[in-house]
Amino acid sequence: TGFVAFYQPIVRLSDRAVIGHEALLRWRHERRGLLAPGEFIGLGEDSGLIEEVDWLMYAQVVKQLAFRSEGYISINVSPRHFRSADFADRMLRLVDSAGADPRRLRIEITEVALLDDV
Repeated sequence: TGFVAFYQPIVRLSDRAVIGHEALLRWRHERRGLLAPGEFIGLGEDSGLIEEVDWLMYAQVVKQLAFRSEGYISINVSPRHFRSADFADRMLRLVDSAGADPRRLRIEITEVALLDDV
């Protein structure tokens, strides 16, 4: 697939050390180049494929966690995943199968997820 995790460094302000990365979804389009989510998320949601695209990115992220020895990686998780009864089990199986340290994975809850179902 052309979907890739783009890693944005997270820097500690006191000494400017990179302490982690935030994984951001990008689409490497064959004609248009690297596209930000605003250019394709709506299409993915309308087609119902965005959840599987998220899981493709999560798989890339946990492979990076297993490969890198330092820092953490944070991922953004949408409300649709929190509604899924098997989200946590599926994520833990993915982390385990990659041989990654789950303590180095940070899950960020989007503001939309918090406002979606008060």
